[in-house]
Order: sequence, then structure tokens, then C-alpha cells
Amino acid sequence: MRGNPTPTRVFAVLVVVAVAVTGFALVKARHSQEHLQRTAAAGRHRHRRKSCKKSTTCHSKASHKTTSASGDPAQWRYLAAGDSYAAAPGVPSTSEDGGCRRSDHDYAHLLATKLGITHLDDVTCTGATPANTADSQRGSTPPQFKALDDHTNLVTVTLGVNQGGLFGGLTSGCASVRSDDPSGHPCEDRNDAATTTFNDLADAADDAVRDVLVQAHRLTPHGRVILIDYPRLAPSEGTCSALPFAAGDYPFVNGVIKRLDDDLRDAAAATGSDFIDLWKPSAGHDVCSSDPWVNGGSDTSDAIAYHPLPREQVAVADLIAKELAGQHV
Repeated sequence: MRGNPTPTRVFAVLVVVAVAVTGFALVKARHSQEHLQRTAAAGRHRHRRKSCKKSTTCHSKASHKTTSASGDPAQWRYLAAGDSYAAAPGVPSTSEDGGCRRSDHDYAHLLATKLGITHLDDVTCTGATPANTADSQRGSTPPQFKALDDHTNLVTVTLGVNQGGLFGGLTSGCASVRSDDPSGHPCEDRNDAATTTFNDLADAADDAVRDVLVQAHRLTPHGRVILIDYPRLAPSEGTCSALPFAAGDYPFVNGVIKRLDDDLRDAAAATGSDFIDLWKPSAGHDVCSSDPWVNGGSDTSDAIAYHPLPREQVAVADLIAKELAGQHV
């Protein structure tokens, strides 16, 4: 029967397109990151690791004992690498140059202003994956680590959520199947039946980000490297129109983000990098709350859909500043 496409067919088309685009990116990324993988720690387990349990920050015993992120911040060179959760697209004012949609009030700019850092290389870019630290993005944006060298004092990294199309599948994908069963969990059901699940992609992000952090330490041996993870989207109870998922998919979406955050925590601990946890401090700041850190499913004047609001970027900058003030070296 021909007529309007069913929600199932719409979801299937979205998945096919995402997989096709992602497949090309992954093939290209595999070649660009081979040299990173050779430097990664040997014998890593590909399954879930035991998480490093700390309140907000996590430090490995292997953390570097010498750091140049000390003294007068005005003399520092700071490189900010990352995806849209670091670039803050839609947060005023956002530049469209190069397609990165980078805000001049993202957390890197706010941190630089707060600490008096005068040399900031903000190379964050919407849509970036871990591979884009070593490979160009969209063919025109240089690799993010091209600006990194042994004179860099501080590196912040927010990467992983775009691994294999994870973020788009979790947000737009889950929203697209809500009508299948508004009170159920249609997105979780489809994910469970998939060959590659969202949790598989989260675990793959762990490996990819580990390689990124190893490379960051190699390129700036005396600099401080800080990995920042992702805030929660959904409340622990209840639903709201701003987050257009089926009711039963709310805990599923949060569970995937928590899995990714735990994997990123492990990546930081394994590579001697500092870690800023956003899962715990974002409690009470979900999309449905009265003080959200992340925008809902529609673009607004403050942020694009499902992306950080200005107050979230302020909170992240404050957490990094506190971490630096502690000088855990």
C-alpha cells in the first residue's frame, strides 16, 4: 500500500542514512588514527572497565607530576578541543565561519576570561568526533590537534558523543519513534534489536578518546590535559513536552549517556588525564527542570536543539577553574 511513510519506515531511513554517513567517516578515521592507536597502552580490554569513583574529578595514579599549567595564566597557551558540547552552537554569539558554529561564550572563552588567559586556541567544532583531532573535518577544517605543541600549557577535550552517530541517533532518532508507543520505550526496543547498540558506540568512544588523550600528552608532555564529559538530558522522574521522547525512553536515554560518561571517566584515568564529571552536578538541571543546562528539542535564541544553554557553559568553566585551582599534580 502506498501512502504516507510509517514511523517505522521513517526511523529505518534515518538509521540507514546515519549508518551510511558514519561508515564513510569511520573508514576515513581508521586511517587517520592508526598512528594514535599504536601509541595507546597495550593490552586494553575492549569491554567495560571498572570506573574510577570520585565526586566530580578523577585523577589517575599515573597523572603527570610536572605541568606547565601553573603560574600566571596570562602566560599560558590554552587549546580547547571538542564537539558541539564544547563549541556551544546557538549560544550568543555564534560564528558560522567554517561551519563549526562556535560560540564566543563557550566554556573555553569563559574560562580564559575568568582566569586571564590571553592565548586561547579554540578549535572546537560542531559535529566533531575523536578522529577530528588528527583528521580534517568536512575537508576544510584543520585537525584540531594541529595547533597543539610542546608549548601548550592547558588542553581541554570534550569528545565522544558523536562516535558512530551516537548523539543524533539518541536524540533525533528516539524522538522520531515516540509515536510508535508514547507511553512505552520504542527507541530502547529498536536499539536492543540492532546489530550495533548505543552502548556499543559508547564503549567504542572510550577507545577512541583514549587514543586522543595519549596523543595530547605526547604532543604537549608538560601540559595539563582535562577531559570533560556530558550532562544528563532527562529527569529521573516524569516527562515534559520539551523532551519529545516516549515516556519509557527517558531512563533509557539517561542510561546511555551515563554509560558514555563512565567510559570517558575510565579513559581519563587510564591515560593520566584529569576528568571533569558533569553527570553529578547536572542533577536537577535536566531539560525538563526549572533550571535546565541543555536545550529541549527545538532551536531557541540561546542554543540549538539538545545542546548546551549558556548557563551550562558557565558551570563547566567554573568546574574547570576549580580543578585548576586545586592543582592536582
